[in-house]
Amino acid sequence: MNALNQADTDAIRNIAAKVVAIANIKPVDWETYTETYYSEDAVVLPANSPAVRGRKAITEFLKSFPEITNFTNNLVEIGGKDDCAWVYGTYAMTLSPPDAAPIDDVGKYIEVWHKREDGVWKVTHDIFNSDLA
Repeated sequence: MNALNQADTDAIRNIAAKVVAIANIKPVDWETYTETYYSEDAVVLPANSPAVRGRKAITEFLKSFPEITNFTNNLVEIGGKDDCAWVYGTYAMTLSPPDAAPIDDVGKYIEVWHKREDGVWKVTHDIFNSDLA
């Protein structure tokens, strides 16, 4: 097994940056976001909610969020071997629920990425939670 090379690390960072840019264009194109980021059979593990399985279900899950603005992320660590990588990072965003004051949130996440046969990296497992009570 070989450690991730710089090209693979850069590819993961580039995809992450691309989806952050997508998330900050209003209205958010969640279909493009999930197609760019997640494998077809990805699993998202949100706090205080059941697992969300499959890209279509993940898209619907993301559409159910209040409007998200000022979304940023910071990839703190990237590691892995061959065609499997993991990412630890932090995020910040503002949620704007209808008829309520905006809510600033910060948190952390862990992702598992796999490199497909076509050489493109996709997230297969994603868990995140807020640092706030």
